[in-house]
This record gives sequence, C-alpha cells and structure tokens, in this order.
Amino acid sequence: MPKKSSQNSTLPTDSFRKNHPVRWDDLSGRPTGPDDLIFSLQESYTMKKWLFLAAAIVTEVIGSLSMKASGTNPAWYALVVLGFLIAFYSLSQTLRHGMPLGVAYGLWGATGVALTAILATLIFGENFTPLMGLGLAIIMGGVLVVQIGSQKAIQKAAALGPDN
Repeated sequence: MPKKSSQNSTLPTDSFRKNHPVRWDDLSGRPTGPDDLIFSLQESYTMKKWLFLAAAIVTEVIGSLSMKASGTNPAWYALVVLGFLIAFYSLSQTLRHGMPLGVAYGLWGATGVALTAILATLIFGENFTPLMGLGLAIIMGGVLVVQIGSQKAIQKAAALGPDN
C-alpha cells in the first residue's frame, strides 16, 4: 500500500501496522486490524453527514409545517423556532462532516420543499397539482445533477493527487 504524506494522512504508519497485525474475522472473512479500523471510522464519519442532513431536512419540514399551524394557534411558534434551530445546526454539522455546500444545501432545500408540499396537502388539505409535481421533479433532477457533478470533481481531484 503506498504511503501518503504525513499531512491529513488517515492511514496507519508502518510501525503501527507492525505492532498491530491484521487478523481475519472468522464470521465475515474480512480483515480486522489497523486498516479495517480506519475504514470503519471513515465509514462512520461519512454516515454521520447523511444522518445530520436527514435531521436537517426533517426538522426544517417540521418547522415549516408548524409555521402554517401557528396561524390558528400561536403555541406552534415554539416548534417553528426549535425546528429551524435544529435544522440549521444539523445542516452545519453536515457541512462540518465534509459534504460540499452545493450538494448539502440543494438536497436540504429540494427535499424540504417536496416533503413540505406533500405533507401540507395531506395535513392541511392544500392543493397539489400535476404542474407542482412536475416542478418538484425538475428541482430534484437539478439537485441530482449537482450531486453527480460534485462526485466527478472529487474523483478528478483524487486522481490528480494531493499536490495538485
């Protein structure tokens, strides 16, 4: 395995590998040891950004729906404030865990709009027309294009190496 530079290296050093040999898991047949541990930590870190994004979307939708409900009962304003505070905190954690801003904000906004429109129809009886559905599909398609473009940029940067 090629060594990376010492800056931002997530791979264990040779001396660490020597003192912590790789073992094989009897049940899964996967190696366990330094590299597997690092992979598990990276996988966990990656999963966290998606969990934070899901929390941001759900709490933003709760805040938006509560804003509509507050028109008849001002007590809902407490949930509006709490929902948006948690949504922005969760979105900031999504970014902190490495998701690009354009992707995170696009997914957060588009999914939030779609869920809010659908739930407002179910909960408050608001209209949902085929044209609205088409608009939401176009928004989601645009977000998908941004996500694919982001992944291509990451792959290109990785291919060029850390010095470029």
